[in-house]
Amino acid sequence: MVIADRFSGFIVDLDGVVWIGDRAVPGAAEAIGELRRRGKRVLFVTNDPRSSPQEYAARLTEHGIPSARDDVLTAGAATAEVASRAAGEGGRAFVVGSPALKREVQAAGLSVVDGEAGRGADVVVVGGHDGFDYRELRIAASAARGGATLFATGRDATFPMPDGPWPA
Repeated sequence: MVIADRFSGFIVDLDGVVWIGDRAVPGAAEAIGELRRRGKRVLFVTNDPRSSPQEYAARLTEHGIPSARDDVLTAGAATAEVASRAAGEGGRAFVVGSPALKREVQAAGLSVVDGEAGRGADVVVVGGHDGFDYRELRIAASAARGGATLFATGRDATFPMPDGPWPA
C-alpha cells in the first residue's frame, strides 16, 4: 500500500518543497501530479506574504502544477482575516508589507491607512517585503504603543533561497 492511499488530501508547503527561490524542486511537479491522479486534494500553503494566492497559483502553473486561487492559502490572507475580525467593521490597518498583502487586508474588509495616518490604526499587520524601511517600523511601533493590535504573518526568521537563507 502506498502511504498516499491512506489520506484524502495533502497540505504542501511551497518554499523549500515545491521551489527554492525561482527554481523548482526536482520531482515536485511529478509528485503532485501523481497525488492528483490518485484523486487526492492538494492545498498549497506559504507563510511568505509577499504575493497573493492568485499570484502563487499562476507561479505553480508556470512550474507545471496547474493551480487556481482556491488551491493556495497564504499567511497574508489568513492574517488579514484574523486582523479584520479583531478590528471589527470599519477597522483601520497599517500594513508593513507588499502591495499584495495590502490588497489581502483590504479584501478582508479593513481600510488600509498609509503614512503618518498609520499611527491611529486599529491593527498593524506585518509581513516581510523588499521595500521595508525604518519609517514603516517607526509608524508601526507608534501605532502599537497607541493601542493597535499587532499581527505578524509568520514567525520564521528566514526562508530558503538558492544562495542561502534570506531574512523573512
